[in-house]
Amino acid sequence: MIKKALSLVLAIAFLFTANAQDYRKEYCKPTGKLTKQEKTYLQFLYDYMPINDIADYETDFFLEQVRTAIKAKKTFSWGKKVPEDIFKHYVLVYRVNNENLDTARTYMFNELKDRIKGLSMYDAALEVNHWCHEKVNYKAADGRTSSPLATMKTSWGRCGEESTFTVTALRAVGIPARQCYTPRWAHTDDNHAWVEVWCDGEWKFLGACEPEPVLNLGWFNAPASRGMLMHTKVFGKYDGPEEVMQRTPLFTEINVIDNYAPCSRAEVLITDENNNPIEGANVEFKLYNYAEFYTVARKTTDANGRTFLTAGNGDMLVWATHNGKFGYSKLSFGKDSTINIILNRTPGETYTEQLDIIPPREGANLPNVTEEQRAENNRRFAYEDSIRNAYIATMYNEEKARAYIESIQFTENDPETNDIIRILIASRGNHATILEFLERKGCGELSDKIQFLYDLSAKDLRDITTEVINDHYTANEAKSSSVSSVGSVREKENSVRNKNNSVREEKNDVIVKNHRVLYERIRGYLFERYGIETDHTSDIARPCYLCHDDDAYSWLFHISFLPNPSLLSVSLSIVGSTSQSVSGATAA
Repeated sequence: MIKKALSLVLAIAFLFTANAQDYRKEYCKPTGKLTKQEKTYLQFLYDYMPINDIADYETDFFLEQVRTAIKAKKTFSWGKKVPEDIFKHYVLVYRVNNENLDTARTYMFNELKDRIKGLSMYDAALEVNHWCHEKVNYKAADGRTSSPLATMKTSWGRCGEESTFTVTALRAVGIPARQCYTPRWAHTDDNHAWVEVWCDGEWKFLGACEPEPVLNLGWFNAPASRGMLMHTKVFGKYDGPEEVMQRTPLFTEINVIDNYAPCSRAEVLITDENNNPIEGANVEFKLYNYAEFYTVARKTTDANGRTFLTAGNGDMLVWATHNGKFGYSKLSFGKDSTINIILNRTPGETYTEQLDIIPPREGANLPNVTEEQRAENNRRFAYEDSIRNAYIATMYNEEKARAYIESIQFTENDPETNDIIRILIASRGNHATILEFLERKGCGELSDKIQFLYDLSAKDLRDITTEVINDHYTANEAKSSSVSSVGSVREKENSVRNKNNSVREEKNDVIVKNHRVLYERIRGYLFERYGIETDHTSDIARPCYLCHDDDAYSWLFHISFLPNPSLLSVSLSIVGSTSQSVSGATAA
């Protein structure tokens, strides 16, 4: 059973680490003896590392991250200015969000070190963003976050991917950086993610892959001034000056709204019908967005029945629950310093509530930019577009795809012609991997390969590796072969369904029963080889620490501005449960 568990984890790890394998083989040298500094930093990473990262990636991979971070600290003049706690939480950390990990840090350090040589920390941050713009531009994509190098190969990504890419580049050259996001805007539908950089003692922001002449400037200055909540998740136990929204064994979630908008702190008191404070009540702070009240923060009341939040000066709905009872109230930040919610609602009741929800006023604070700075930035912007477009021109378009069709002696009448064209165009910078698979001899019929690729998502086509294709295609062939011996179509379907269910149950059983055994093996190996101690036994099945929950899967579009609504009238239908539904809303 243990061998099965190890095989399962290795198979999963193979999928996630394939992007970095070739680079690791070439650049990751034998570790040898660790210095005291290397061991300290490696210990810090393993102290807060999610269990899936421990299982999926070799220790040499994380050691390379540590060594490159130390190299950047010694190479650039600002390395001496960065406090140790800022360095550990915002430079050393190898992960930004829930992206697949790759060797982008080492690649980006080598690409950027000469380009930013001799620059100030401030100017270096701007220059790194210019380099990022050469490589990546904005385009909506699905919710899976590409690894930085996969995003670069594609040449575009959604804002969550652009910011992951840019934060990685900044950290690669020793500039502290973090991904900042608003889970929902208060004044219009949608959300956004961007980057904050630590420069000479203070945090400033920039639009990822959207270079400007100065920091604290982006297309989102105005909407950010109307924001109600901006936050980020920091690796490990972080004790910075920002308001802490949540602490977990893996990360600290902090509130950074005061970097962007006028804001106020408000307390919420939760009591029962007899006015007794309730400890442990669940309190959700909700913004009206996309025709729903969306939870942007969750808190739990203390022994005095209280909790708090700092937010932009607008309205939220606060929803509280405890032991089957619920209550709610509108909270106007900047006006209400305290509200009392009585949990006197019971499932089964039905009634209607009228609420006026007012978002914060706009008050963008724009930094000064001279005409010369703007002209130079525009010139560079256009030049960087041309560099990226020259790379995009090497990808397959319809004309190149049809030429390939002719080279393999397909015709317009072949049923799979359009499928091949779609696959090649969708693969973007990954077309060489796709073509190598299609043209490889002795591994199945071309029509089967086309069908296999056709079933992949567009993003999978853009970043899948040869190793992963081979692994999954071989498994798919084996499954097809086993099914072909079944007589009827119904029997084939039942056989596949039963086999899938059996495999799923077996995998779940293996994971549940042997996760601890596997972890102890990894733990022993780390201590024996590196002297690294890990103790995650109380939290053995932790997810990836920086996944932004629903936010990571909803950063699909930039803001589509409404005509500055100042008032939202919301008709709220209460259906007598601990959740709510919105029956209608109009902007006034």
